Amino acid sequence: MDSVSARHCGRMSILTPGGSRVTLDGPASLPIVIPHLLGFHPVSSLVVIGLDADRSRVRVTCRVDIPDPVPQRGAWTALIRALRQSSAASAIVAVYPASAESLNELPHFEVVDSLVTGLNGAGFRVRDALAISGRKYRSYWCPDDGCCPDAGAEPSSEYALSLSASLVFTGSAPHGSREAIADALKPRTADDSIVRDIVDRRGGIEMRLPAGSLEKVTALVDALSEPEPLSLSTLVRLTVFAAHVCVDVHVRDMFLFALTRSPDRATLARAREILSEVVRCFEGVERAAGAACLAVCAWVCGDGASARIAADIALDADPTCRLAALVAIAIDRGQPPSLWTELLDHLSLEQLAAVGQPREEF
Repeated sequence: MDSVSARHCGRMSILTPGGSRVTLDGPASLPIVIPHLLGFHPVSSLVVIGLDADRSRVRVTCRVDIPDPVPQRGAWTALIRALRQSSAASAIVAVYPASAESLNELPHFEVVDSLVTGLNGAGFRVRDALAISGRKYRSYWCPDDGCCPDAGAEPSSEYALSLSASLVFTGSAPHGSREAIADALKPRTADDSIVRDIVDRRGGIEMRLPAGSLEKVTALVDALSEPEPLSLSTLVRLTVFAAHVCVDVHVRDMFLFALTRSPDRATLARAREILSEVVRCFEGVERAAGAACLAVCAWVCGDGASARIAADIALDADPTCRLAALVAIAIDRGQPPSLWTELLDHLSLEQLAAVGQPREEF
């Protein structure tokens, strides 16, 4: 592997989930920004950041578990495909070792060598390869102890605070870990008050729902647009309503169109809250349908980590759920959330409402 310190990654920029562009200054920014790019703080992970050719803008960020044993050079097909589909021209590689591992002995050197060789062979210029632990970082290529000491360099507290604040201000808030995202969607217990209320009130709620598909969709989206805090009664009603809508493919497609065609972030946030309760309180195809819709909403919000986990939950509950499979494949291939709105560009809510029978999924 090359040991050329001049290849240290320089300035680059990212587009936050809120639509703001943030400029980053060299490798010191990466320990701070990578959790925001992924949506969670990684551990025992291999991260690849794809950059475009013109302005060093981040095009895609991919994470995989650190492989064991060291893979062959031709085993990086999925990462290479994601970089190509995102139109990346160069890449930065980052290794997040297990919590107990130190940067003194650069961890997983052979894995990094295999990946860098694979990326270079596929035509991507790897601008740097770093080991990161907390806020400390060390380049695999930099021989200068003043630049990259054995224990790792660290950004100044002022810079770290300023960059973190700018990212949080734009609406980015990474989860503590990937596991924390999954834990937030674990099923509620049978004696949970929300589950009990859903069991007691479900029939009555469904009887009072609007009769027509368009009326259902309009009523649900309007309810999700309300800014007031949710009472327990409203939470239960909307959870039952959303489960009822999502399980019908025809109505679900109309619902997702109305919710995501010109997305309002506050409405999407409320929708994700309610759909998370569908995932936690229902089973079988209803859980799968709610998780698939949650995956779409999270993806549209730029939260690829939550979207991928929700898609996995949907496919685990119902392996035939093609909507969840579509989201999972798109994320794994590095497709941007704009792909979803592009799929909807040729449709209108009226066209979807005019479809009389359940149809094939997107």
